[in-house]
Amino acid sequence: MALPHAASASDGPSPQTLIENFHDGLTEALLASKDQDFETRAQALCPLLRQTMNINLQGAASVGRRNWNSWSQEQR
Repeated sequence: MALPHAASASDGPSPQTLIENFHDGLTEALLASKDQDFETRAQALCPLLRQTMNINLQGAASVGRRNWNSWSQEQR
């Protein structure tokens, strides 16, 4: 499988809106789970991170194309 492609500007909200939405969601999720354990707080953040970030692209960029392409889907 090849590296995922970066989204174009027309694929979603502006960078400013994306960051504002992320900040608002982050604040809300952390305040709502402030008395919870780490695992519960992490689970509260996962949907927000998936909405905001291209985890496949960032993962591929951080480990390099050769490694990314040689890994199974589970490893990614």
